[in-house]
Amino acid sequence: MNHPSPLTLLLERMGIESVDKSVGTTSASSARASWHHWKEKPNSKKVLSAKWAVQAAVRRGDIKRPKRCSKCGKVGPVIFHHTHGHDEANKLKGRFVCAACHSKIDGARNGKKMSQSMKEAKNRE
Repeated sequence: MNHPSPLTLLLERMGIESVDKSVGTTSASSARASWHHWKEKPNSKKVLSAKWAVQAAVRRGDIKRPKRCSKCGKVGPVIFHHTHGHDEANKLKGRFVCAACHSKIDGARNGKKMSQSMKEAKNRE
């Protein structure tokens, strides 16, 4: 079984699309270019700081990572969605959701059409 490298996993978590998912390898130059493009975004330092704060809180046991998505209930890997932004005061405010729900939430936040279930979820927050 071919396991992805730690760099591949990190790039996937950051949403960098240059990862060749079929073989789990990354072109070094394309990965570097994607990373430089991503880190130039205005809030990238805040985003990374917030992600690392959640990871540290999970390791310490301050936050328990659930086994299911808090939005759809699907059992499997979950991602922490920062519901109140990435500012210092809001680093640990959010919920764990699956990748599909996280994409839907981020898509709706970025101006894409929001489904009825998304509107209901947003109203509950």
